[in-house]
Formats: sequence, structure tokens, C-alpha cells
Amino acid sequence: MSQINKLKRKIMRRVYYAFALRWGTHPLVLSLTVFASGLYGLAVMVNVASFFRNLGSVRVSQLEGFVTNAFLHTHFLTLLFFGLVVLSILSFNFTVFTAFFKSPKMARMQVA
Repeated sequence: MSQINKLKRKIMRRVYYAFALRWGTHPLVLSLTVFASGLYGLAVMVNVASFFRNLGSVRVSQLEGFVTNAFLHTHFLTLLFFGLVVLSILSFNFTVFTAFFKSPKMARMQVA
């Protein structure tokens, strides 16, 4: 391999690293990463099928007590993952608005 090709590969590798770093630190990407990791953690900690099976056997008038009891008797880590999911959903609109309308630098960035 010639020196020119080696130099070209080295330069392009740096360009790819810069692009990946720029794309990976975008607020929208970070918000979606927090949301996905929260969902994954919640799916690992909670048996979702059992929760919905038990939810189906509860009367509508007792639904509030069932959900409250489920939250009061769960692990702290489950509550933490649930909080991550809820906060990322609530901050999603704010993140999209600030990323694409407030910052002209980020508004120019095209995500393909």
C-alpha cells in the first residue's frame, strides 16, 4: 500500500471519528439513549407479562390501589429505571425543540 493511501485512510478515520462524536453527542441522540437504556433496564427488572396478567384480574375500582401497591413494594432499581423512562419522555419535546429550533449549529446538522 502506498504512502498516499495510508495517509488518506488515516485522515478519513479521523473524519469518521469526528462525525461519530458529533452525531453521538447530539441532545436528541442522548435523550433516546437514556430512554432506550431505561426501557431495557425496566424490562430486565420487571416481569411485564405477570404484571399485565395481575392487572387484568383486578377490578377497575381497585386499580389505583393495585398500582400504588406495586410501586411501593418494588425494588429501588426498578423505580430508578421507571423514573428514567418517564423523565426522558417528559423532556423529549424540550430536547427536540431546543436541538432543532434554538441552536442554529444543530439545526444545520442533518441526521441521515
